[in-house]
Amino acid sequence: MNTSTYDRVFRYALYSLTVFFSTFQLFFLFLRLPSLSLRAWHLAMGMAVVFLSVPLVSPRRLWSSVLDLACAVTALLTGLYYYVNYVPISQRAGLPTQMDLVVGIITVVFVLEIARRTLGLVLTGIGVIFLSYAMFGNMLPGLFGHRGYGIPRLIAQLTMSSEGLWGMALGVSASFVYLFILFGSLMNATGGGKFLIDISMSLVGRVRGGIAKVSVVASALFGTISGTGTGNVVATGSITIPMMKSQGYKPHVAGAIECVASTGGPMLPPMMAAAAFLIPEFIGSTYREVIIAAVIPALLYFWTVFWMLDFHAAKTGKVGLPAAQCPKTSAVLKEGWHFVLVLLVIVYMLVIRRSTPTFAAMTGISAMLVLSLLKPVAGVKRVPRTYLDALHSAAMNARMVIAACAVAGIVLAVVSLTGLGLAFSSRVGLLAGDSLLRLLMITTVATIFLGMGIPATPAYIIVAITIAPAMIRLGVDPMTAHLFVFWFGMLAIITPPICTAVFASVGISGARIWPTAIESLKLGGIGFVIPYVFVYRPALLMRGSVMEIVATVGTFAIGSMAFGAAVQGYLLRKLSLVKQMLFFVAGAALIFPSVRFTVVGYAVLAVSVSLVIVEETQLRKAVAV
Repeated sequence: MNTSTYDRVFRYALYSLTVFFSTFQLFFLFLRLPSLSLRAWHLAMGMAVVFLSVPLVSPRRLWSSVLDLACAVTALLTGLYYYVNYVPISQRAGLPTQMDLVVGIITVVFVLEIARRTLGLVLTGIGVIFLSYAMFGNMLPGLFGHRGYGIPRLIAQLTMSSEGLWGMALGVSASFVYLFILFGSLMNATGGGKFLIDISMSLVGRVRGGIAKVSVVASALFGTISGTGTGNVVATGSITIPMMKSQGYKPHVAGAIECVASTGGPMLPPMMAAAAFLIPEFIGSTYREVIIAAVIPALLYFWTVFWMLDFHAAKTGKVGLPAAQCPKTSAVLKEGWHFVLVLLVIVYMLVIRRSTPTFAAMTGISAMLVLSLLKPVAGVKRVPRTYLDALHSAAMNARMVIAACAVAGIVLAVVSLTGLGLAFSSRVGLLAGDSLLRLLMITTVATIFLGMGIPATPAYIIVAITIAPAMIRLGVDPMTAHLFVFWFGMLAIITPPICTAVFASVGISGARIWPTAIESLKLGGIGFVIPYVFVYRPALLMRGSVMEIVATVGTFAIGSMAFGAAVQGYLLRKLSLVKQMLFFVAGAALIFPSVRFTVVGYAVLAVSVSLVIVEETQLRKAVAV
């Protein structure tokens, strides 16, 4: 058998498995599976998909193909084992039999291997470090030392309890994150991705710097259904980055615009990144509360980026796209109104009806299936293959989420077993003292450092169980503390040196990495400020009276515009260094959570704007004469 034959066999096997996997996830509610069985099957099929889709050796060889296939089959058998034996396992109270140990060890090794194949060595190394810490913690002195645990006790914690692999991280992935991924794949397969680009073009394509603003709007909309910033860069950036370059944007600027816009997408409700679904599990709230708290900060992020791009376009003379290249809004909505309707249905189910994310996702998928069959979209065939491809795409897109959540389960198990979370939180609390600002800075560094090397979900979990409790002890509201961690986990993808979104964009733009990364920080810098503001100004999270919320949001919006003018050095005309500094001071004062600073900010802003208007008026009079 030659290499092409291997690939063909694996391709057919992979396609069949992914379609079955997604179909299983669609109907698991009707099967009424116990949580252990559902999560075990979810992980088993996810591992099998990885072994079939990511070869041990590329191109495939006979020996490696046999090994990959054997691993895939074995992974499915582990799921079958936990399905058949879930009652005896729950009754053994953490006392594993010989077979429990064998299957448990295989499962843990496979989890580390799929993490290595899909996410690289960093996350795999973190899993190994935590396992080693659980086994050899007795060798460590001081606060972080513990008695050490043997393999039977560790395997029991990992695979026979709800605090290990079958805990909340994989539970969230199995219960509703996969369903939202499936919804996004189905929407994209039936023309939704093109609709989001077209509606963005129709709304902002003709305004100043139109194509850059199209990138922001499209990435915001697409990010809500993709849930991943880096994936968003690839999906929308392949369209918007070449268009920006054709309109005169430098390659590194075009790439940075897409990175910053795509980073904000998974922060924007209703369908945020997978880590957002874990927040209610940690703090005992509902996902509806997360949506309500997260919406204003996300909108302010895009508001600031939008004005940044407007000032940049004015400064560099970038005009909007020709009308011929921008479809009419009415025509786009006539073609794809049902996509808007489906998104509104999900928002209604989550916010108004207060449904569970699982039920909301199932409702959205059902509505999408029905409307896609009733409402034809140009260029989309309403044939079985279209929907089968969507099922296949969902399973492929879910691979990294499943691997990340499984390794996160290892981390959670070790933290629970050894008491590491309490020890680490205590040490961080001692380091920060009574200073909330110092603790927030420690949290920022820790989250970004982790997020640069691993996906946002495990980065969020690690910080949420080790540092967030210290924030809460200092008086920070639990929702606020966890959203703070969530935000910086997302922002890590544009933070050098391991900025995954930037690496993805340069493959499309052809720019260099460092100029793109620096420009990304420049355009998205407000994202690093917003979490600090909502800690001190909870009104940004809709905590407070209506008047307080309106005043806080309005002040921040004006301050962020002043901040954008300072960064870009433009307002009506290019600003001198002195005026840039004045606008920067005004913006910082308005954003800073203090009544006194707000008054100072408005005063400085009034002076700054007046100086610009006077200068502009004098220049126009001179030109007229």
